[in-house]
Amino acid sequence: MKKLITSVFLLLVLVSAQAADTPEQIRANATKTTRELAQKLGFNEQEYIKVKAYTLEKLIAVKEVSQMYSNDADMRNKKLQAIEEEYQKNVVAVLSPKQTESFMALVKTN
Repeated sequence: MKKLITSVFLLLVLVSAQAADTPEQIRANATKTTRELAQKLGFNEQEYIKVKAYTLEKLIAVKEVSQMYSNDADMRNKKLQAIEEEYQKNVVAVLSPKQTESFMALVKTN
């Protein structure tokens, strides 16, 4: 079940990243995603800035991996999963315990 949820989440990230072709679109998508998280988790300014940087980093990496491994779905999925795990680890390091609990609940529902 966890693999299914992770796969669906990665697919959504992949589709979002592919729709964002230009650096401006990627930055806009990172801002939008971070704002949505901030509303749900209640970030302070420092948390917002760090999470936005991690989100931007993730979206850029997802785009690169999607392009690099467009013909190798298994490798692409492995790389995307590693990117997602690193992103979650980085975000959790910034958040308070209560925010972490809420973030992990959001991740599980996606």
